[in-house]
Amino acid sequence: MHKRHIDGFNQSRNDAVACIDDLTLQALTDKLSRDALLQVETASMMMDRLSIQVLKIKAMRVQTLRTDVHAAHLGLCRDKMGRLNEQRSDLAHGLDTLPLDYVAG
Repeated sequence: MHKRHIDGFNQSRNDAVACIDDLTLQALTDKLSRDALLQVETASMMMDRLSIQVLKIKAMRVQTLRTDVHAAHLGLCRDKMGRLNEQRSDLAHGLDTLPLDYVAG
């Protein structure tokens, strides 16, 4: 039962992202250059991934504060949280620069 709810929620998220992408493309159609660089992800997909990344970081932070586990586990969690923060930063930078790329054509 829960899986169906999660699947439905994920489908709604994907539909919303596709709608945002369509609206963005419509707004930029006359500004796009034929030789523009192909982007791997759209701005709305980046925003979706950023929201998920923030949730992962929050959950990992909780793990790094636990007092009922071995130090090795805490170290692994701190390392993973560092990677998650780096990925979030990289993704945020990509999202910051993508609108500039849009405007440039």
